[in-house]
Amino acid sequence: MYEPVAYISHVEEADFGCEGREEGSEITDRISFYYLDDDKLKYASVEIDEDTINESGIEDDSWVVVDDETSEALMIADEDSDPVPMDDDIYEAITEEMAK
Repeated sequence: MYEPVAYISHVEEADFGCEGREEGSEITDRISFYYLDDDKLKYASVEIDEDTINESGIEDDSWVVVDDETSEALMIADEDSDPVPMDDDIYEAITEEMAK
């Protein structure tokens, strides 16, 4: 079984408008998510390097879960898809934000 950790509601890509971005600046995207804290629904977000997000395959409306047997962090895109390993950097950023 899986223990839900967070629900990723939206991955927002950086928007540089008409000015564009500064040469050589890091591009980060924002992951917005919900989680339970003492039975209260809370909202938070984290900024993650865009390349890390793109490589992870993380999507809007995904669940972050932990496998009860292996303690592995997984992502489930929808009820019909199989869980896939969660990127360690993203999982760490989400759980650190939840601990604040």
